[in-house]
Amino acid sequence: MTNPPEPSVEAPKDRSSRPFDLVVLGATGFTGKLVTQYLHEHAGPDLKWAVAGRDASRLQDLTERYGAPGLVVDVHNPEQVDTVVGQTRAVITTVGPYLELGRHVVASCARLGTHYADLTGESVFADQCKKAFEADARRSGARILHACGFEAVPTDLGVHEVVKRLPEGPRFVYGMLQSHGSFSGGTLASALGIFAQPRHRSSGSGGGKRPPKLRYDETVRRWVAPVPLIDISVIRSSAQRLPEVYGDDFTYHHLMCLPGLVRGVGLGASVAAAHLLVRVPGGRKLIQSFRPQGTGPSKEKRAKSWFRYTFVGEGGGQRVTLRVSGADPGYDETAKMLAETGRLLAACDDRDGGFHTPVSALGDALRERLEAQGIGFDWVDSDPQPV
Repeated sequence: MTNPPEPSVEAPKDRSSRPFDLVVLGATGFTGKLVTQYLHEHAGPDLKWAVAGRDASRLQDLTERYGAPGLVVDVHNPEQVDTVVGQTRAVITTVGPYLELGRHVVASCARLGTHYADLTGESVFADQCKKAFEADARRSGARILHACGFEAVPTDLGVHEVVKRLPEGPRFVYGMLQSHGSFSGGTLASALGIFAQPRHRSSGSGGGKRPPKLRYDETVRRWVAPVPLIDISVIRSSAQRLPEVYGDDFTYHHLMCLPGLVRGVGLGASVAAAHLLVRVPGGRKLIQSFRPQGTGPSKEKRAKSWFRYTFVGEGGGQRVTLRVSGADPGYDETAKMLAETGRLLAACDDRDGGFHTPVSALGDALRERLEAQGIGFDWVDSDPQPV
């Protein structure tokens, strides 16, 4: 295990002189191990990458298995974080809940000019970081990206594809998620952290018509309901950063397909109960005990998991429908999305620093990488249809 030499307070602006292209922070966690395995299998010999985490013995296991250098770092210690961040062109981190554990990493990357990507679904964390560190990131050239896993890469890329296919003028897009999968203890911890925050009620971006709380959609032949996830704010940010693509009259609604009307109502009740329970002393600990952090679904369970987004876009009297699909959404595909995001960030220059989205930072390159690795982007009709 290595502790790299202490960098100067101001890291070298020329990132090409740093010993690493990419560091995986949180590599010993459940999702971090999947990211590490993916990089080992797909990164190739030209990428100089390392794994980082708090536990030296667990890092040693990864180092012996994959041959990647191991860097010991405690994210609670800003000096240790600076030491690691200053040695790499880009950092991808799976260390959550991010609201509790992520701030020092973002601050360091923004200040030292290191590109950054995470898996957060915590809108409060993303908003706080942008307010605090946007100026530093712009100054240093660091590109800071949140939600670079299942939240919100498929939605950001899918909506971008739909918008590009619609005529200029007002555009309305809605995305509907169908999925089957399980979750890890880390994901549960992040969800509980979100539940403990003031509720975010937005279900769409932009103006235009508001979706009903519950409706039957003929395209997917399912009951659907709006869900206030971080995907919405990511897509809104993409539209703001790329007005030449999205236009000045763009609306997006984010919906989830329900597993039948009765089961859907039951699911909603369960989520509402969890929101209440995390505010009761000991409630959060009780829920977490059912799925401790560091644990997650087995490889066999993940092999049976899948997701499918259906995006419907309307504009200029035309309608297009795109399906984005893949295997296990929360872990196998998320690891793929974060790893490919990191590989692309490691090759980025420093001419467009600041807080970005996957689309605004990486554009079509990320979609092309993911398509090559088996994630489907399939048009339902070869040509736009009349509304």
